[in-house]
Amino acid sequence: MNVRRFSAHVFALTTALVCLLAAVAVASALKGASYKAKVTHSGGWNYAVTLRVASTGKVASFSVQKPPIPCGVGVPLKAQVTKPAPISSSGAYKNSIVYKYDPQPSIAIKVSIVGKFSGHTFKGTFKNETGGECDWSMPISARS
Repeated sequence: MNVRRFSAHVFALTTALVCLLAAVAVASALKGASYKAKVTHSGGWNYAVTLRVASTGKVASFSVQKPPIPCGVGVPLKAQVTKPAPISSSGAYKNSIVYKYDPQPSIAIKVSIVGKFSGHTFKGTFKNETGGECDWSMPISARS
């Protein structure tokens, strides 16, 4: 009788451990994957967003197909400044891109992304930050 009870406890603990390890594995980003999403602002602007996870699965880069246009200003893009950012063990991620415009380098727009990787999906918030009345944020859901 003790052998049966011991076997049942071992089985239950083993099952719980396997489920826990599976949950941890799914909670993070897929190594080497690209996650893509389309963000549509109510003003009619569409942004194609891509998150690229490194082969290590520990960092990701973030890009937007076209830069945002400064509110009320039609000036060309001068520079896009970004770098890969870490992915936490729970899948949390945040990164940003700063766009500088020419001929007015004082005009800068920051787009940022904050959210969480979980297996084949990334869910979070995409923000356009101009430091003024044209700031906005939208939910984002990307898939690999």
